[in-house]
Amino acid sequence: MARLPSCRSTLRRSWRNRWPVDRSASPCATRGTETVRIAGIAFLAPALSEELVFRAALIPGREERSSGFAWITASTVLFTLWHVIETVFLPGGSAFFRRFDFLVLAALLGLLCGLLRWRSGSVWSSVFLHWLAAVAWIGWFGGPSLTELR
Repeated sequence: MARLPSCRSTLRRSWRNRWPVDRSASPCATRGTETVRIAGIAFLAPALSEELVFRAALIPGREERSSGFAWITASTVLFTLWHVIETVFLPGGSAFFRRFDFLVLAALLGLLCGLLRWRSGSVWSSVFLHWLAAVAWIGWFGGPSLTELR
């Protein structure tokens, strides 16, 4: 019986074929101190900063008497549009941030983070999910780091 490739290796190849990133080390080059560095930057740069703006500021807590659906929808749309606008500040990211499939994934992440924020009442669950997605994308699936986007 033929052995199927692992999900991780298949996803990694798929990301690299669509969005090739020039790395001198192995494709999964984030080991040791590099992983810690990426995790730290990913926590501050996309995860915490974007979640404070798009989830903490826009989505009310469950105890507030307003429609979570409307705020989550608005937050998701603005979050997705931000990734297109971001190409003005990160010109190296225009090849990634303007792709339809990337924007669909960004919208899905925004929706999930919005639901987490609304259901939990805390922004930290959405910060963690956003951070985990950013570290996985950069560290394991070959996405560009912040320095490669400038």
